[in-house]
Amino acid sequence: MYLSDKQRVEISLPAQLMYAVFIAGINEDIQQGDDFKRLRFDLVDAIREPTNDLKSNKALSVLRRTNTISKTVMDMITHDNIEVGKAGLIIFHVLRFIIEDDYFHYQTDSAIGRCLVVYMEALDHHAQIPERNQSAIKQAVKLLHWLQSQGYYVGVRTSL
Repeated sequence: MYLSDKQRVEISLPAQLMYAVFIAGINEDIQQGDDFKRLRFDLVDAIREPTNDLKSNKALSVLRRTNTISKTVMDMITHDNIEVGKAGLIIFHVLRFIIEDDYFHYQTDSAIGRCLVVYMEALDHHAQIPERNQSAIKQAVKLLHWLQSQGYYVGVRTSL
């Protein structure tokens, strides 16, 4: 099946964003543990999977674009020393929007599926704080609109 570069970025970006949140939010001691090493392996696999059929130069170009967007997003949502948990919750809601709107599909036993389970479990306690969750939803809507203005996830609706 043919995928455009834009579609490859859209498939890769959720894992790239989760990776950025995990790296920012997990201390180095835990990052050395076996559980995190397995998670990192799955995240890297999910990031690269959409480019596996491309020649190395083309794959690198798509991965660079994905990384640039991820860094821009993280810069946008981590302004003013925002807590990593809140930033992660914003990303969670963007991912929820693209999944619930049936734009992003994944298998539960895939690398991205396993990462999503770990990510949701890691953020569950943040989502249980109503004010924080509502604020994160509002920011996620703004972030999704920005991504759409860049040509990604066009047509995804938010469920508010």
